[in-house]
Amino acid sequence: MAPNPLESSRSVFRQRKSSFPAVESSKALDFRRLFKSNQKMEQVPSLLRRCVSTIRKRNPLPSEVPWQFQTPLPNEILAKIFTQLEGADLRSARAVCGRWHRVIEHTKYVLDTLTPRPISRFVVRAAARGALELRWCIYGSAQAKSLLLGAQQLRAPDALSLEFAFRHFEIQRVIFKDVSLTNDLLGFFRRHFAVAPRFAPLSLVFEGVDVSALSPSVFEAFFADVAPHLETIQLRSLSGLRTDILNDRLMRHLDASKVRSIEISAPKFVFAHRPKILRVSDVTLARLSSEGNFPALHLERCQITSLMLAHYTENYLKKAAQETSRIQSQLCTIKKCPAVSNKVYESECRRRSLSCEEDDKKRHFYSVHADENGEAAFTISLIADELPKPLDGH
Repeated sequence: MAPNPLESSRSVFRQRKSSFPAVESSKALDFRRLFKSNQKMEQVPSLLRRCVSTIRKRNPLPSEVPWQFQTPLPNEILAKIFTQLEGADLRSARAVCGRWHRVIEHTKYVLDTLTPRPISRFVVRAAARGALELRWCIYGSAQAKSLLLGAQQLRAPDALSLEFAFRHFEIQRVIFKDVSLTNDLLGFFRRHFAVAPRFAPLSLVFEGVDVSALSPSVFEAFFADVAPHLETIQLRSLSGLRTDILNDRLMRHLDASKVRSIEISAPKFVFAHRPKILRVSDVTLARLSSEGNFPALHLERCQITSLMLAHYTENYLKKAAQETSRIQSQLCTIKKCPAVSNKVYESECRRRSLSCEEDDKKRHFYSVHADENGEAAFTISLIADELPKPLDGH
């Protein structure tokens, strides 16, 4: 019988001898076998995890039902829950979702639990890329918060609503700084100031504000809401001014018995070849004087006359003489008003038997007293408009 070729081939190859016989006899670890066994063991839990996830997907537990398939609580129950929260927690709950936001905003009892916060200073200023920053500060607790309104939001300010926050603001000072005001933007602030409780600011500041796109009627409507309780008004470096936007009718909204300081300084007009004079005239000073109130004045490019200034000075000194319990002094600055003359003012004061002395160190400063020994003083600075310098050769 012929030999089997397979068996003969097997007999040719001998079993390979171990290169390291000492390793086989030792008890050392074989890391190759250990690695292979670990791979096999890891396949078991991964398989179990896949099975568990498949079962969970087919049979979800009640706690894992997606939110959209759960039965939401009625709004009445949510409102009852929210009434148990305090102010800070209630504001945080309002930011959770749109539904909670709506429930909190439309529940009167919830809104009543939020006590108004006194805002020492509410500042509106320009930010980068056409944005607007709203910042409110509380002096007593040294707190400050800010909100940034993007340029896209400012294109449609009527769609913005911050009424929830303004319902709990008691604003004491309003400051607009380096902002370009429009009718829509000023209407936005007017709408929100209207919902603020006891909105009675004591101070209004416009600094570096562009009013070229603002109509006089809209500005007057805004001023009428803010002015009745003002003690201080500062209009500094307004640009884009027209002669009709600041006038006596606007100043009539001020309470003549409360205001303590009026400043209109460094106005910048929109036109270059027309008279740069604001229509704030003797009418405003006469109304203040008739109420027995004499606020500090800083008026620039207004229609004030020397005769009215002398009359204002005389009435102030008469009232100061009646209040002998304290020494009173007042400082006024009248700058670049074409109808004001230093010589005319001096002569009018002397005609009223007032002692008018010019300061030797400070030009255009006058110290006026009812008599030479009078303690009450009225200090006034009269700065005339500088004439343009002639060109060389003319």
